[in-house]
Amino acid sequence: MDEMRRSWEQRADECNRDIKGVLFRGLSMQSNLLLHEWHAWIVLNVLLPRLPQRSRLLDLGCGYGRLSDVVARARPDIEIVGQDIASGYCRMFANSHGQCVLASAMQPPFRDACFDGILGITCLMYVSRATVQDTLASLNVLLRPRGVILMLDPGLEMQQAAASVRGRKAKSPTGGSGFGVVEYRQLLSNAGFALEAEGGNPFLSSALVMPGLAKAKARWAQALLGRVAGFDNREAGYTRLALHRWLFGVKHRNAKSGNDV
Repeated sequence: MDEMRRSWEQRADECNRDIKGVLFRGLSMQSNLLLHEWHAWIVLNVLLPRLPQRSRLLDLGCGYGRLSDVVARARPDIEIVGQDIASGYCRMFANSHGQCVLASAMQPPFRDACFDGILGITCLMYVSRATVQDTLASLNVLLRPRGVILMLDPGLEMQQAAASVRGRKAKSPTGGSGFGVVEYRQLLSNAGFALEAEGGNPFLSSALVMPGLAKAKARWAQALLGRVAGFDNREAGYTRLALHRWLFGVKHRNAKSGNDV
C-alpha cells in the first residue's frame, strides 16, 4: 500500500491535471481522451439518470476530478464527495469540488448509509485480491436503501493478452489487476447489489491493439479511433474482448463478508 501510494503521489506531482496521470501513459492523448469520453458517456447515460435530485455521490479514486467535473456540469444538484489515495489529487479535487478525503478504497472513512450513489472508475483494480470482496461489502454499507453503484475496471482477459504481447516490462508502476468476465459480476452480486446494466468497449479495445494505432497522432488515425469508439456508447459490449468493462448495480441487501469468489 505504501508503494502504491508513493507511485500515485508521484503521478499527481508530475502530471497535475494531465489525463495521462489517471489513465494510460502509453497511449496518445487522443486515445486517452476517447477513453475519457466513453467513461463520461457511461456516467451521463447510465448513472445520472438513476440518481434522484439532490443526491450525495462518492467519487471513489477521484483523481483530480475528471468525472466529477462531468457530473457537476450535468447535475449541479448533486453533492459530490471525493476520495483518493494521493494527497496531491485530493488537493486538486478539493479546489474544484470542495470535499475530498485522503483514504484507500479498502478503508472508506464515512458513516453508514450516507450516500445515494458510488462512482468507482478504475478503482477496484488496485484493491488486493484478498480484500476485494470485503471492500465491496464496505461500500454497500455506505449506501442508503436502493443506493446505486457504478464500477468500471479492466477486463482480465484483455490485460493478459496485452501483457503476453508487450512483456513484463510494460507493467505499470501503480500495479492494478483486471477481473474476469464472470468474476466481476459475481463480486458485485455477492456484495449485495442487483445488477441492472453492464457494458464494455470491445470496439475501441480492438482498434487500440492494432500495431501503432494506440500511439498514433496522425489525423487519419484519430478520426478512425473516434469513429470506432462511438460504437461502444451503449449498454452492451460486456465481453472478454473489452479493455474496460462496467457494471451498474442497485443495493438490495446486506453484503456477504469474506472473499466468496
